[in-house]
Amino acid sequence: MSWARLYRPLTRQQWSKVIWSDESYIYLGDDHGRVFITRRADKEFLDECLVPTFKQSPIRVMVWACIMEGRKGPLLVLEYPGGRGGGMNTARYCEQVLDGVLKDFYSEVKQERGCV
Repeated sequence: MSWARLYRPLTRQQWSKVIWSDESYIYLGDDHGRVFITRRADKEFLDECLVPTFKQSPIRVMVWACIMEGRKGPLLVLEYPGGRGGGMNTARYCEQVLDGVLKDFYSEVKQERGCV
């Protein structure tokens, strides 16, 4: 709430210059939990009730995206080796996001809208 109160006085024009971004880590092949599906003995299995399994090793994916007033930014699949000591770090994030697609996106919007 304190952050919202602090920045509430910004004008619409000032807010239009803000880029909102987030990243998400997706892990496919999660074997840490169990899924139980109950059905009556006389009912058949329905495809929409089944949970897919992956026979290969687990897949780790990290994605990043951003938005700005009236614009969707790029969706980036980050090179994320994962595992102990091989995860996302400052250098990787700066190289892939800040110095890469975010800088390009900002430059594109700046040129499109005049001076941002």
